[in-house]
Amino acid sequence: MEWTSLDTRIVLIASLTAVACVMPGTFLVLRRMSMLTHAIAHAVLPGLVIAFLLAGTLDVGVLMLGALVIGVLTSMLIQRLTSWAGVEQGAATGIVFTAMFALGLVMLRVFAEGVHLHADCVIEGRLTLAATDQVTYFGIHMPRSAWLLLLVALGNALVLTLFWRPLVASVFDPDHARLQGLRPEWMHQLLMVMTAVTTIAAFEAVGSILVVALMVIPVVTAMLLVHRLGMVLGLAIGIGVVSSVVGHVFAVVLPGPFARALLGPEVGARVSDTSSAGMIALTQGGLLAVVVLAASRDSVLRRRLRQRRTQDPAVT
Repeated sequence: MEWTSLDTRIVLIASLTAVACVMPGTFLVLRRMSMLTHAIAHAVLPGLVIAFLLAGTLDVGVLMLGALVIGVLTSMLIQRLTSWAGVEQGAATGIVFTAMFALGLVMLRVFAEGVHLHADCVIEGRLTLAATDQVTYFGIHMPRSAWLLLLVALGNALVLTLFWRPLVASVFDPDHARLQGLRPEWMHQLLMVMTAVTTIAAFEAVGSILVVALMVIPVVTAMLLVHRLGMVLGLAIGIGVVSSVVGHVFAVVLPGPFARALLGPEVGARVSDTSSAGMIALTQGGLLAVVVLAASRDSVLRRRLRQRRTQDPAVT
C-alpha cells in the first residue's frame, strides 16, 4: 500500500465530515429523526435547478446556496406538518422529501433539459475530486471542501456550546423546558437549520449515503457503550474519525491481491476500484455489528453467557 497526499486529503475531508455530522446527529437520533438528513439530501434538487435558472451558472457555490435554502425549507415544512397537522414525523418526512424531489425532477426536465445538472453527486458524492480542489487560506493549503466542513464543524460546536442546556432540555423534557422559558420549539428549529447546513455542506463531497451514515451510526454505536450525553458525543466523534481513516484504508487495499484472497480469484480480479465513501459507511456498519454482538446490554454474547450461567452455576 502506497499512501499519498491525496489519501491524506480524502481522509481529512471524511474526518471533518464526521465531526460536523455527529454534533447534530446526536440530537437527531435522540429525537428519533435520523432520516431527516436523507430527506434533505434528496429534497434539495429544486434548489439546484432554481439557483441555476436565476444565476445562469453551474458554479458550486451558487448551487450550494440554492440547495441550502431548499434544505432549510424542507426541514421547516416537515416540522409544520408534524406540529400543525398532527402528521407522524416519519410520514411527514416521506411526504415532503418525495414531493420536493419530484418537483425538482419536473423542473429539471422542463427548464434545464440538456444541461449537465445531475443529482448523482447528492447520492454518491465526489470525495476524490473534492480532495483535488485545493485553496489556500491563512497560508494553509487544504481542499475547498475541507475548509467548508471545518467552518461548519466550528459553527456546530459553537451552537452546542451556547445552547447545550436548552437543546438537552428540549430533547429529554420539552414540557419542563417550556415551563422554564427555554422555548423548545426554537431549539427544534435551530437543530433543523444545523442539520440542513451540515447536510448541504457535506453531500457535494461525500454524498448523502455517507452523510446519513455519519449522522447516525457513530451515535448509535456510542449509545450502546456509554450513557452520558457528553460522553456519547465525544465517543461518536472518535468513532466517526477512526472509521473514516480505516474505511479509506480498506478502499485503497481492497483492489488487487486482497480482493482476490477475500472474494476468490475470479470475482476479485474484477475489483479494480472501490468507493472510499462506501467503504467508510461499511466500516461503520461493521463496527456497529461488533458492538451489538459484544458490548450491548442485551447482546447475543451476553445472553448466551447468562444462559450458560443458568445451566451451569460454576461458569463465571
